[in-house]
Amino acid sequence: MIKVLYAGSFDPITKGHMNIIDQASPLFDEVIVAVMQNPLKEAGLFTLEERIKMIQELYQKTDKVRVISGRGATVDLAILYECKALIRGA
Repeated sequence: MIKVLYAGSFDPITKGHMNIIDQASPLFDEVIVAVMQNPLKEAGLFTLEERIKMIQELYQKTDKVRVISGRGATVDLAILYECKALIRGA
């Protein structure tokens, strides 16, 4: 199983973010979307829980996208979830 990690604040998730997830989904077995929180940044538009719920609702009809929360280094999450790669936008 090939898993990849897509980490970001997603505050809010945009069409660009969704485009990246939609392009990655057919290429890999699972796309793990890590909604990151940075304690050094001021509060954003949405809470962490609201951002997670929004993305879960957008991708509720597919089992190829999993949404998690994260903090700290992205690479640590990638190792924890056994991801083979990180995906990023341009």
